[in-house]
Amino acid sequence: MFSGNKGENVERWFESFEEVADTCMWSDGQKAVYARKLLKGSAKIFASFECHTRTWHELKRGLVKEFSRKVNSRQVHQKLEETKKESDEACLAYMYRMLEIASHVDMEEEAKGATSIKELRKRLVMYEEQKSRRRKPIVKPQIQ
Repeated sequence: MFSGNKGENVERWFESFEEVADTCMWSDGQKAVYARKLLKGSAKIFASFECHTRTWHELKRGLVKEFSRKVNSRQVHQKLEETKKESDEACLAYMYRMLEIASHVDMEEEAKGATSIKELRKRLVMYEEQKSRRRKPIVKPQIQ
């Protein structure tokens, strides 16, 4: 589903949609029909009343033009700095939440702590292991 709400990435939604469409071998006509069915909120209203398209490519072009967000790298870096891990949130969930924020711009390689998702996942697993070791209480033998 795509609504066009703030924070949603229309390009990413189309990538995901087209991956499914390719797997199902949908024609352009089928893509247009199914895409319209998966719209809600502002995006649905826009497609119904503002975007008078006849083809899949026109629909896609119209939605991308209307709902693409212009985000600069400074805003994304600020959002990343402000975003903190919730106490009940798994490290991997936090990582994917941060990746979603970062996906709105091309991040410079130097700005990344890890050079790949695999490396980041490995670091997070090590971090969680260290964190769980620190939480375990030290049991001292009782002297009687």
